[in-house]
Amino acid sequence: MQSMTLDQVKTVLPSLFTTKKPVFFWGGSGTAKSTTCHLFVEDKRKVHPDFGMIDLRASQLDPVDVRGMPYVNVDTKVSSWCPFDVFPNAERDGTHGLLLLEELNSALPAVLASLYELLFDRRIGSYKLPDGWAVWALGNRDSDNGVTYQVPGPVANRFANHILVEPTVDDFCRHGFETDVRLEVMAFLRWRPELMMTYDGQNPELTFASMRTWTYVSDLMKAWEGEGKKFSDDLFLRMAQNCVGDGPGVEFVGFLDYYKKLPDLDDLIKNPETAPVYEVKDAHLNWAIICGLFNKSNDKNAGQVIKYAMRLPAEFSVVLMRDCVREIDGFTECPEYLDWANMHSKTIL
Repeated sequence: MQSMTLDQVKTVLPSLFTTKKPVFFWGGSGTAKSTTCHLFVEDKRKVHPDFGMIDLRASQLDPVDVRGMPYVNVDTKVSSWCPFDVFPNAERDGTHGLLLLEELNSALPAVLASLYELLFDRRIGSYKLPDGWAVWALGNRDSDNGVTYQVPGPVANRFANHILVEPTVDDFCRHGFETDVRLEVMAFLRWRPELMMTYDGQNPELTFASMRTWTYVSDLMKAWEGEGKKFSDDLFLRMAQNCVGDGPGVEFVGFLDYYKKLPDLDDLIKNPETAPVYEVKDAHLNWAIICGLFNKSNDKNAGQVIKYAMRLPAEFSVVLMRDCVREIDGFTECPEYLDWANMHSKTIL
C-alpha cells in the first residue's frame, strides 16, 4: 500500500469521487483522515451548496442498524426488510454526496459483512444508494493496536483504492493556517517535526502527539491566555503534557521561552534589510520567524518579505517562499521574487 501526504490525498479526492468506487483510507490515530474528507465536502459545497454528507461510525452499529427491521405485509403475507433512515436519501440529503464509514475495520464482523453489500453493490436489500453518492471507508491499521478486525484479502481486493495517509508537518501547518492554530505550535513542529506524531503501537500510552492533540494544545493556549494566565505556570506545562505526552510537552513549553524573544514581525517587514537575522544553529528562532512571516504575508508586502527571505539561511528561505507562492495569489509578480529565484536557483531546481 502506497502512502500519501494530506496534500496529495486532497489532490486525488475529486478523481476518486468521480469514479463512485469504494475507497479505504488507512492511517494512525489523529492523522486527519476524516478532516480531509470533510474539507473535500466543504469545497464541493462552494459550487454545489446541496452536496450531501453522512458520517457513520461503523464501530457503533449493530447488524440490524445496517439491514433494517423485518416486517410482515399483512396483505401479501410476505416478510421483508424496512431499512433505517441512516443511509442517503436523494430527496432528503441531495442527489450527490459522500457517505463516510468511519472506523470500518473496528465494526463487529457481522456489521462489516452487512456493509460490504453497500460498499460493493451500492445497495442493501431493497435500499439502493443514489447514483450521485460515493461511499468511502476509514480505519486504523492493525499495527496501531487499536480495536480492529482484519479485512480479508478477497474483500480488500474489491476496494478500488487503499490509501495510507501519512501527514507531514507541511500538511499540519497548511491546515493550521486555515483553522487558526497558534503560530507557536506550528513553529515548534517545523523545528521538531519528529514530535508531530509519537504514537508507538508496540508501546501505546494514553497521551501521545498527533495532529489532533497538537490542535488541542493550540486551543488550550487560547483559553489559558484568554483567562490572563501565563504559559510559564507549572499547571500549563502539566496540561500540555496531558495533551501530547511528557517529552513533547516539556520541549514545547521550553520553546515558548524562545518564541517570546522574537523581533516584532511588523517592524521586520517594514525594515527587512536591517532586521535581525539568526544563524542556522538558531533553528528554533528561524522556524518561528518564517511561520509568523507567512501568516502576515500578502501580495501587498511581498517585496518586503522577499527582501528579508534573501538574508535568511537557504533552508528557511526556501520553505518560506514555497509556502507564500503556493498560498498567496500574485506573490511571484513582484520584481524581488526574480532576484530571490536567481539567488536560490540551485536549491529550488
